[in-house]
Amino acid sequence: VSMALRKAIETASLQLGWESYIPKMAYTTDNAAMVAIVGYYKFLAGDFATQDVVPYARQA
Repeated sequence: VSMALRKAIETASLQLGWESYIPKMAYTTDNAAMVAIVGYYKFLAGDFATQDVVPYARQA
């Protein structure tokens, strides 16, 4: 995430009373863009999880 985008998210979060978390730059490489585009298309399609969804994390 670019520094300008980070700042915009921080500013909007403060104005709207949202809590936001942006990982350190070291953790925002190619994979972040791939995950973001999937999220974008799921959002456009209205494909949302329910609030009772159980997270599943796997380790390689």
